[in-house]
Amino acid sequence: MTMMDARQVALSISNGLTQENFLPVGGLTATEAEWTRRPPRAGSLSDGPWERALEEAGPRALTLRGQGVFEASAGEALLLTAVQTGRATRFRLTFGTTQTVQGAFHITRYRRRMDRDGLVEAELTLESSGEVTLA
Repeated sequence: MTMMDARQVALSISNGLTQENFLPVGGLTATEAEWTRRPPRAGSLSDGPWERALEEAGPRALTLRGQGVFEASAGEALLLTAVQTGRATRFRLTFGTTQTVQGAFHITRYRRRMDRDGLVEAELTLESSGEVTLA
């Protein structure tokens, strides 16, 4: 597997329909991607109060923080709806040209500024809600 390029991330959002399509939202150019994996815990009566971390790690989690430019589009309209409702929404994140990640994410921070020309600059934090898949 190649390393992910976190310098530029293309962000797409699911249309939420049965025939799922991902609509482009925009690009994040200053990003931080944080992967975490929590090992499942196991114990038995003979262990007493002690638990052991199993070798196989648990579900992957991804937190993505970024800044970028969004165009006024159907994808951005879905993003704003997800911000307002607080529901987990499926996103596709494409890191450079090397790696794609898909999964359900909560938007935990969203800030947008619009300049006179209608260009929307955004700051966004996505936190995965369940396991994410790599493609």
